Amino acid sequence: MFAFFLSSTPFPAPVIAIGALIVVLPCTFFVLGVGFVVHRILDLLSNERADQSDKSWRFFKRFVLGSGALAWSILTLIIMQGPTGPRNETVAVALLRTINTAEVTYLSGNSGYATISELIGAGLLDERYTGPMSGYVFAISASSSGYTATAMPVSTKSGKYGYYSSSDAVIRYAESAKETCSPCFPKGMAGAPAQ
Repeated sequence: MFAFFLSSTPFPAPVIAIGALIVVLPCTFFVLGVGFVVHRILDLLSNERADQSDKSWRFFKRFVLGSGALAWSILTLIIMQGPTGPRNETVAVALLRTINTAEVTYLSGNSGYATISELIGAGLLDERYTGPMSGYVFAISASSSGYTATAMPVSTKSGKYGYYSSSDAVIRYAESAKETCSPCFPKGMAGAPAQ
């Protein structure tokens, strides 16, 4: 869970390394503690020579500390190789929600819905919506009775699915395939609400 949290947010490498250490260090100390207790119990119950027992304990400590260091290194590398932020699809859905909010706000002071340029002109959206954002292109077709806002990936590499929303403010998967995404929706979910 902690590794997933770190991998889904853009933290610098030292913070990731410290986070991984916070996970690994207690586990290492726990194993050492259990080993120490077992070592002392075996010392009390056996007639084994003290130097032989101490030699096994030193080997065990080195093994556990080495394993802990290896686990820390591997965990740090795995987290650093993970995604560094929300996926483009997540951002596209969030930006469509922003468009829905802007449309409702625009409608409250006007007699109909607005296009992207009209929403930007009214100060309800910023200029970024005129171009691609997070690998998606946004468009709005509007009339006095409704609107349809779409978010389509720029290419098959920039996004997996296409999305749209209308006056009901429900974000849905695209209904048909486009050049930039195919099939543009999970199997059997064309036009279904996005999860």
